[in-house]
Amino acid sequence: MINLVIRRLLAVIPLLFLVTFLAYGMILLIPGDPAIAIAGENATAEIVEETRQRLGLNDPFLVQYGRWVTGAIQGDLGTSLFVNRSVGGAIVERLPVTLALTFAALFLATLIAIPAGILAALKKGTWIDRLTTVTATMGIAMPNFWLGLLLVLGFAIAIPWFPAIGYVSFTENPFEWARHIFLPAIALGAAACAEITRQLRSAVIDVVQQDFIRTARAKGLRGPSIVIKHTLKNAAVPVVTVLGLQVTRLLGGAVIIEQVFALPGIGGLAVKAVFDRDVPMILGVIFAASLIAVLVNLLVDLSYGWFNPKVRPK
Repeated sequence: MINLVIRRLLAVIPLLFLVTFLAYGMILLIPGDPAIAIAGENATAEIVEETRQRLGLNDPFLVQYGRWVTGAIQGDLGTSLFVNRSVGGAIVERLPVTLALTFAALFLATLIAIPAGILAALKKGTWIDRLTTVTATMGIAMPNFWLGLLLVLGFAIAIPWFPAIGYVSFTENPFEWARHIFLPAIALGAAACAEITRQLRSAVIDVVQQDFIRTARAKGLRGPSIVIKHTLKNAAVPVVTVLGLQVTRLLGGAVIIEQVFALPGIGGLAVKAVFDRDVPMILGVIFAASLIAVLVNLLVDLSYGWFNPKVRPK
């Protein structure tokens, strides 16, 4: 187990280098010149050139990237080109909002998907199964920003149960935090809920047809006991894999949902950085998101051994 953790952590280093290198190269393809944006549209050519020289934008691509990597290794993700602020500080300030939204969405998705998937599997071929399948298909096909707008119209304007925009920290007021995060979490987690439901349904259907389930029934075990003690644990491995993949998707989807509900997360930071061509800020956001995704996938790999001893790492 320890060897697996060490190997995976060591593999994170080249992976992050590759991700940021590709991201840096793609940033250069974005139209516009950050030096002009910083100096101002009415700035003279001399001022623009001076700005470009001061920021090192005239240096070759590998020199610029190498300078950023050198700082990142030392824990310095650079300084924003526009607000003269530490990239790391801006991310640390906004990341808790994005993480709260992401994991609230994943929690609500799992809370709904587990009973729905199990019920659909145990009632295979019935109207319950068909209704669950159709609803899950709609959840996957529905754009999360469109669902978010519908939720705002329905439960923030027509029926003012929840606020339409804004955010309150959990440490400041847990109840208000829950009210502000509920609608964004539902909008963001709908597709994940649908995906988990479908995966769990398929996994449970496959497990209940195995010989050890028939043996458990022959011994006189009741339905709830079979489902909780035998079926769920054996059906959990593919579902946990989907959960790990959903974290990455939710982090990406949070960028849009934060715009819809005006949440002060890293989504707004990333969008503004892209429009401004704020290279250090873009790379910092990508670096943070990639690191979170890698760590979540590591936890997923480690969980396999608990659910299934046959795949337990040595």
